[in-house]
Amino acid sequence: MDRASSAQADELSLELTLAAVAPAHGTPDGFFLCVHCDRMFRSSRALGGHQNAHKMERALAKRRRDTAAAAAARRQEIRSRKAERDVATATRMPEPAGGKHGGSSSEQADEVDLSLRL
Repeated sequence: MDRASSAQADELSLELTLAAVAPAHGTPDGFFLCVHCDRMFRSSRALGGHQNAHKMERALAKRRRDTAAAAAARRQEIRSRKAERDVATATRMPEPAGGKHGGSSSEQADEVDLSLRL
């Protein structure tokens, strides 16, 4: 019983309130911090205007994420196609029952001699 009550007490509260949020660690009260350059602003509006200066950086970061995700998807697709091809090849060409050179004389006559003679 004690475990259940302590687990409930330790759970994160998801209640929505209008209470003020404590400032982030390392920033003084009333300042807004830019995540790109760590510059501090006195209002959220000033920070929003400043973040437009980082628009190109955000676009470049997004492009890199998208490219990396597409490359990972392509690698996975190539691996799955190779695996399918390997399975299809293994089921299509079974080993001969009599070994490599075994079998009837008619099967041996159909083989092509690829040895090089000088």
